[in-house]
Amino acid sequence: MSCKFRPDGVAAELVAAGLRRTRWWTDDGGDFGLSLAVK
Repeated sequence: MSCKFRPDGVAAELVAAGLRRTRWWTDDGGDFGLSLAVK
């Protein structure tokens, strides 16, 4: 398990890069995630 890729961690990394997460999708088990970010 990688805690590095939890939703809050991803959002923080995106903010640090000047981006904002607008959507977050996961599989039914919550094992995989996909985020959409905008500048």
